[in-house]
Amino acid sequence: MIENLTRRQEDIQSQIAELEAQQQKSDSNKEDILRQIKFLNQTLTEIRINLREKRGKLDQVNQELDSLKSTYNAKLKGLDAIMKKDNVMINYINRDAEIILKASIFDQVLYEAVKICREIPEADAMAEDSFIDDRNNFRWKDVLSTGLRVFIAGIDGATGVAQVSGGGGTSNDMPWRDKDEDFLDWARRAMRYAHAKHYPGNRFKRSLSK
Repeated sequence: MIENLTRRQEDIQSQIAELEAQQQKSDSNKEDILRQIKFLNQTLTEIRINLREKRGKLDQVNQELDSLKSTYNAKLKGLDAIMKKDNVMINYINRDAEIILKASIFDQVLYEAVKICREIPEADAMAEDSFIDDRNNFRWKDVLSTGLRVFIAGIDGATGVAQVSGGGGTSNDMPWRDKDEDFLDWARRAMRYAHAKHYPGNRFKRSLSK
């Protein structure tokens, strides 16, 4: 509509210009030319008023459209954030479920491994200096107790030496827990430390380096 009105406005302006040129060239038909010019000027005024109204409405529509686009983009970002959060939660759930499943069969796996080692000398030799060896030689409860105390001492997330007492180890040789270290990584280091503290010969440094 704006384009049509704009073309009409330009056409009428051209007609008025032609009539004014004719008026200057000839004295005849001046009144008729003036009436035509007057009529065209009135029409031109109506067109300009109509154009202002249409452009005003178009500006309003464009503003509303920009607002809708902004709202739409914001909702898309929010939806994307929710989906990413859901994916993160799903990953956490899957990881935690896997940990629970592994933990549920750990005692059974350890028992079966010990049983195999007791029946097969070669397997018993291969299990030396391991958690299976701890279980097979009745050190497992002490290892687990020490590992538990070390793990809990560092579970607050602070970077520093875990302070535990009793049942193996002093604060001077306790492992450090790094800031923001994953609990599973910290738990593994705590248990390796506990195993080394209770293993005959005190192979502490070699065990911690594994």
